[in-house]
Amino acid sequence: VEMQSPRRPEPVGLGDAFGRRFSWEGPFDRLRRLNLEGCRIGAVLDALAFLDFDAFPSLTDLDLSGNDITDDVVQELVSSSLWPRLTHLVLGGNPIGDEAAVAIADASDRSRLQYLNVRFTDIGVRGQQALLSRFGGKVDLF
Repeated sequence: VEMQSPRRPEPVGLGDAFGRRFSWEGPFDRLRRLNLEGCRIGAVLDALAFLDFDAFPSLTDLDLSGNDITDDVVQELVSSSLWPRLTHLVLGGNPIGDEAAVAIADASDRSRLQYLNVRFTDIGVRGQQALLSRFGGKVDLF
């Protein structure tokens, strides 16, 4: 599912009624890939809190790029029921830093991630080292 289309060039914000209704209309038993690129969900501190990840039992591929997501939202994500199922996660283009990187690295023992994109973020050397030590070549830093 792509939350943007050529017919609607503006991103669909998850803070609006459509985004809430989308997450509540489930369960989406067969949805494996969800692209929320540029949907401006970072403006809501608990942007991921209203998404019931149990309504997406097959979801393994999540793109949250370009959403102004903060370290706090990443920490919510790694604590969610979705985290152990994710195999592909894109967080690039968000102002996340070392706190988010360390949270992801610390949660790696509960992770099945095969690909992690954190390009164009504010992650520094400490966060890069934490991610590389846990994920090695599975992480795209640059």
